[in-house]
Amino acid sequence: GGFVFDSLDTDRNLDDAIAASDWTGFQARAAEAEARGRLRGIGLTYYFERTGGGPVENAFLRVLPEGRIEAAVGTQSNGQGHETVWAQIVSEKLGVDPEVVHLLMGDSDLLPAGGGTGGSRALIMASRVFILAAEDVIAKAVEGAAQKLEAAVADIEYTVEDGGRFRIKGTDRTVGLFEAAAAIGGVTGEGVVNDRESTFPNGCHVCELEADPETGFATLEAYAIVDDFGTIVNPLIVEGQVHGGVVQGAGQVLGEAAAWDPETGQPLAASFMDYQLPRAADMPSFSFKLNEIPSTTNPLGVKGCGEAGCVGGIPAVALAMQDALLRGGATATPAPPFTPQKVWKALSEA
Repeated sequence: GGFVFDSLDTDRNLDDAIAASDWTGFQARAAEAEARGRLRGIGLTYYFERTGGGPVENAFLRVLPEGRIEAAVGTQSNGQGHETVWAQIVSEKLGVDPEVVHLLMGDSDLLPAGGGTGGSRALIMASRVFILAAEDVIAKAVEGAAQKLEAAVADIEYTVEDGGRFRIKGTDRTVGLFEAAAAIGGVTGEGVVNDRESTFPNGCHVCELEADPETGFATLEAYAIVDDFGTIVNPLIVEGQVHGGVVQGAGQVLGEAAAWDPETGQPLAASFMDYQLPRAADMPSFSFKLNEIPSTTNPLGVKGCGEAGCVGGIPAVALAMQDALLRGGATATPAPPFTPQKVWKALSEA
């Protein structure tokens, strides 16, 4: 597509996934499954993604004299944990406790424009504008620090130590960020970005499943994931998003389908009693590893991760099912979703 993959270590990711999945031991596991009357299949996918989204993003950081920071950015969290991660970024850049950073969400009057959340752009763009806003806060609050310290602005530096403080260079005379901001009635720093900087998350997924020829029912038996999302800000949130994406992908491959009455167009799956959503009990424990290969296109070196679980999960599960069907003698595999009825029919015909 003409894009430059700026930071990759594909060999490492592939090797780690092969090791984590015990790829070389699969034939023995397949033979053991066959002895039990099951068909075990394996699928490996290496995926690449382009993330970054729309170019325009805005943010502000409002430092209040009472020791609180209000933050706003043109993204909207719908479960990704923005309020946690954005506070981490602000905390790192200003040295303040993350607990004092309060994210204002859902009010489009707060900012002139924003790119929203989609295309795994949120962290890439929000980190950039929050870093700019933090730098703007420091540049403005130094005037208050100069007043409190009775020193020239040029003689003052900012340190993130001890909660974020201004110091007269070469001395131990300091003043805190909030006290400096209060001296000039509070400070609001702004950050604006209007350009496109792509990142290229990538990784390897290996799925193993077993199909029962008597019923067509399939169970996921093992799943290994090795991902490169560049620099990781919050590993637990990243792992949770990947797990959710893999489950969504597996659901699409193994059961989820919109069924309609052909004459009336009435949905036949009118509730979740009729629609086959994947559930926790349907999933094995995931083997998960992150290889941090920092991106060169943004200050933190991050890469988007929102869709990655699904991007890798759909083909990995589908390939594992196709492998199981071929081992059962099927000469052609049905179109997904691989519902028990489709799998049973394909194996019965074989």
